[in-house]
Amino acid sequence: MKHLTIILTLLSFSLITSAQTKVDAKCKLWTPTSFCDSSETLNTPTQIYGKNCTMDVQTCQQIENKKNLHGVHIKFSSTTDSTFNLTSKFKNISLKRKADGKIIHPYAIKWYGWDYDSKTGKEFSFLGYMINRFKTSKYTVTYNLNKTYDLILLFDSAEKGDVIEIDNFIKTTIE
Repeated sequence: MKHLTIILTLLSFSLITSAQTKVDAKCKLWTPTSFCDSSETLNTPTQIYGKNCTMDVQTCQQIENKKNLHGVHIKFSSTTDSTFNLTSKFKNISLKRKADGKIIHPYAIKWYGWDYDSKTGKEFSFLGYMINRFKTSKYTVTYNLNKTYDLILLFDSAEKGDVIEIDNFIKTTIE
């Protein structure tokens, strides 16, 4: 009976482990000549479900005026999970600094997406930077499996060796 319990425990652990998200992610510093440079082709997830969201999107010119922002480019794909969440003020996205272990959250995320204008009653596409005044009760980003996506995050500081983590979805070191 003892052997059966151990085998069932190991089998359960194996199933739980294999059910965890398998994400291939690479991360590097992003240093464009200008935050307005859109010559780079980025494939950002654009299927979004938001509930009770308020967001502040800034133009690249507004971002240019904020000094000392450091960009991080995460390129990822997954074979299992097809969603991740964003929480208010991006608190579920963290950068752990290699130098002192301090945890910081992004100032902004470069985002191609759709928004809704309540005055006109129409949706519109935008390319901008969603800044950390973002608030939501639920914000789910969906992406296609086995396809590669890009996330551009802007932090007050970032350097090689720092670790980026998004919930239990992505954990990667800046190369």
